[in-house]
Amino acid sequence: ANGEHEAADDGMAARRKFCLPLFIPSLLQGKSTAVVTPMLPLFIKEDLGGSVAAVGAVASAYALAQVASSVPLGFILARFNHRHSALCALCVIVCSSYVASLSASITQLLVVRMISGTAANAWNLSRKVWIAAEVPKEVRGRITGALTGMSRWAGLLGALVSGAVAQYIRTRDVFVVQA
Repeated sequence: ANGEHEAADDGMAARRKFCLPLFIPSLLQGKSTAVVTPMLPLFIKEDLGGSVAAVGAVASAYALAQVASSVPLGFILARFNHRHSALCALCVIVCSSYVASLSASITQLLVVRMISGTAANAWNLSRKVWIAAEVPKEVRGRITGALTGMSRWAGLLGALVSGAVAQYIRTRDVFVVQA
């Protein structure tokens, strides 16, 4: 029984240790992605004068960039410190969100969303490498589970926040909220 208590204490200590570098940024990044999703079609149609096809293209660009960048990022990230890679990816996400708010055309937004999708993928991969490299094997499943749960809650809350603030801000300002 005492061994179980010590294991529980180790798990809690591990969760606290990774709270600031992994959990909180994951919560914020997950929220920020979900904030844009409901507003993106309105921004493209109302602010940029785009069609439904343009909405589909821009929305798909983010996901396509994630798919296309997975293998190359795996090789690139293997050469760099996972902490620095994660921080750099988050910085690119923030900057690309701000730049997206300044987009004057669908082409500009498409390019920025591809950059953002690639950076989000780099963040996700860096996090996984970080967990594999630094989280003790005994608590890795709990840390990964907590991180996944937190990301899901962030997505839910981000969409709710987007709906709540949509009536008070311009559609392009959702990218500033995302940043």
